[in-house]
Amino acid sequence: MANSRTICFSTAILLLTTAALSWAASEQELETLYGKEYFKINPHWQSGKCLACHAQPPQKNNLFLRGEDDAGCLSCHEKGKGSTELHPVGLLPSARIKIPPEFPLSAEKKTSCRTCHEHGLACGLKDKKQHKNFLRGGPYDDKLAICYRCHDQAEQKGYNPHEQQLRDGKPAESRCLFCHAKALDPRATISQGDYQLRRKMSLLCIGCHLLTPHAGAFEHLEKPKAATLKTMKASEENYRLIFPLDEEGRLTCATCHNPHEKGVFAPDHPAGAKYDEEKVPAEAERRWQRLGPLLEKEISYKMQKMRNGAPLMAAGPRPEKNMRLSARNQKLCKACHEHEGKK
Repeated sequence: MANSRTICFSTAILLLTTAALSWAASEQELETLYGKEYFKINPHWQSGKCLACHAQPPQKNNLFLRGEDDAGCLSCHEKGKGSTELHPVGLLPSARIKIPPEFPLSAEKKTSCRTCHEHGLACGLKDKKQHKNFLRGGPYDDKLAICYRCHDQAEQKGYNPHEQQLRDGKPAESRCLFCHAKALDPRATISQGDYQLRRKMSLLCIGCHLLTPHAGAFEHLEKPKAATLKTMKASEENYRLIFPLDEEGRLTCATCHNPHEKGVFAPDHPAGAKYDEEKVPAEAERRWQRLGPLLEKEISYKMQKMRNGAPLMAAGPRPEKNMRLSARNQKLCKACHEHEGKK
């Protein structure tokens, strides 16, 4: 996961996820994989849906919004009726963040939904394609352009939330809040599913990582069979680790990958188990040298999707990073599938 192409910050995740999902699969396939949270009825841009956000028809001097500040927005976007927004709200911008005057903050000078979203555009029923996410100052040709209205592009380039998670030996809350709604105590016992994530687990990782696919990723996003689940539970006890499932009991990225930097959790904590390679083993390099030329055309087509003339993924073996167990020696695979097919 230590990938310099990781998207810079949270607003970018929401925008890129929408584009990437449409590129990757049909709506029916996505609904099967990720549930129906992406397909709720959207009151924006729809005539006759004003009362979803307004207590009564809005007037020029009184919008009659349901709830103050972000309450109306969050009644859908944090309650399962709409996609969860990843950019934090209710925070005081640091001195390094330069908020344009036309991007309003709350009365307490904190970020709010309306800081970036001009909801009035969605009421005009015009230019939906140009203002799909009704972003202030839009439309934007580059999906990340709105992010750089507040964040310095040079400073944010290459931001990776999986690195620098520790400050003076303690978890850095700012890094935690990239994925979590609140920072959790790594010394506490955290129940399965009680991770306080900003959005559903199956959707969180693909905001950044959908454009860097790898072998086995797509077909693993499903509920494990009873025999597999039994083997997984036994392996959790044997290796003293966890294989988290998402809210629907499905395998997800974090089932195999540990997104936390070493030291966030104690080495003997189940969430602390992590395997990283410093470099690709010599045998794996030799195997690649034998097979690489034969697969060059196929790999170039499938794995080097072009954007602005640069490949998103280079063909070739890379060290295993952020794994709960090593996959290269099949320990990770056997931790789930060791006894499948055996009577």
